Amino acid sequence: MPLDEAQITRRVTQSTLANLAIAVGVLSGVSMLRSQPDMQGWMAAAGAALVFGGSSLPAKHPAAAAAGTLGFQLWVTIGNSALNLMLLLLLNVPIQWSQYGVVGAAVLTGTQLFAWPAIQRLGAAVGPGIWCGVGMLTSFLWGVFVFHEPFKTPALAVMALVMLVGGVGGVASSQVLNHRDASNQPPPPSQPPPLSPAAEELDGSGSSAVVSASASPALPLERPSEPLSALVLGVACALGTGLLDGSLMAPFSSYKTSLGLAPGDQVALRYLGGFALALPVVALLPLLLALLVEHLRQGARSTRRLLPLDGRSPARFLNLSCALSGMSCGALWAAGNVLSVHASMRLGQAVGFPLTQVCVVISALWGILFFGELPQPRARALFASSSVVVLAGAVALKASGGGVL
Repeated sequence: MPLDEAQITRRVTQSTLANLAIAVGVLSGVSMLRSQPDMQGWMAAAGAALVFGGSSLPAKHPAAAAAGTLGFQLWVTIGNSALNLMLLLLLNVPIQWSQYGVVGAAVLTGTQLFAWPAIQRLGAAVGPGIWCGVGMLTSFLWGVFVFHEPFKTPALAVMALVMLVGGVGGVASSQVLNHRDASNQPPPPSQPPPLSPAAEELDGSGSSAVVSASASPALPLERPSEPLSALVLGVACALGTGLLDGSLMAPFSSYKTSLGLAPGDQVALRYLGGFALALPVVALLPLLLALLVEHLRQGARSTRRLLPLDGRSPARFLNLSCALSGMSCGALWAAGNVLSVHASMRLGQAVGFPLTQVCVVISALWGILFFGELPQPRARALFASSSVVVLAGAVALKASGGGVL
C-alpha cells in the first residue's frame, strides 16, 4: 500500500528525530574520547556512516518537495551553518576566513543542490547508492592524479574500480527494474462507478457514493507510472552529487598540503573554521538572491502573495514544516562532515573513508524498511547484491594501498 501524505510526514518526522538523537550521542562520545585517538576515530567513522545514512531523509517531507530545490536548500544552509559554528565553538577551533573553506563550502552547496532532486525522484535507497559509489571513485582519482598518493597493488586497484562501477550500475538499474516490474503487474480489479444522485434516489440507500474531490490523494514514495525521463533525471542528479561529494575533501587535502601537516595533526581542524565561516557567505547570499529573482519574475501579484506564510503562497518554503525539515537536514550534514574529518584525521584515509561509505547501506535500510521503497522483490535483490559489491569495491580499493581523500 502506498503511503499517503500524512503517513509520509509522520515517518519523516520520526526518522529525522531519531537521526538527530544519534548525531548528538555520537558527537558527545567523540568529544569525550579526545585522550583515546584510536577509539575516537572508530566512533567518528561509525557515527558518520549512521548520520550520513539518514541525512537526506528530511528531503522526503512533502513540504520540502513543494518548496523546490532553492527554497529547501536555503533552510539546509541555515541549519548547516548554525550547527557548524556551534560545534566549532564547543571544540575550541579557531574560526578564520580561508580560501580553502570557501571552495569547500561551494562544493558542499552544489552537492546538496543535486542531492535533493535525486532523493525525490529515486528515493532514499537508490539515490545515495549511486552517489556514494561515484564519490568513492572520484575521490580515488583526486588522490592518485592530483595529490599523487601512491598505491601498492595496481591490479587490485583496477579490480576495485571495476567493482565500484558495476555496483553503481546495479544500484541504478534496481530502480528501473522496479519501475518495469510494477508496470507489468496486472491492474487491480476496477471498482464499480459511483451512483449518480438520481440513481441513489432510486436505490434508496440514502448514502452518497461520491468521494469528495478535496480529499487528499495517496502520495506513493515509488511511482510506477512516473515517466522514465524522470528516473533518468534522478540518476543524472545522483551522478552529479557523487562527482561533487567525491571532491568535497579536495580543499581539505589542499589545506593540509599547503601547511605541511602530519597525519593526525589537530591543526587540520582549523579547516572547519574557515569552512563554517564561508558557508553562509558562499551559499546563503546567492540563494537569497536567486529566490528573489524567482519571485520577481512571477510579477507584482505573486510578490504581494509572498507575505502570507500559510504554505499556499508561491513562497512555499516560508512555512514551519519546510524550515524545520531543511534545518534538520543541514544539521545532520554538518554533524556528518565534522565526524568524517575526525575519522580521516585519526584513522587515516585507508580506513576512515570506506567506513563512512557504509552510509549507503544505512540509507537503503531507512528507505526500504521505513518508507517501503523498491517494493518489487527482484529490484530489492538487485539493490542488495549491488550494495554489497559497492562496499566490497571500497574495501578492495583501500587494500590496494590507493590513497583516497
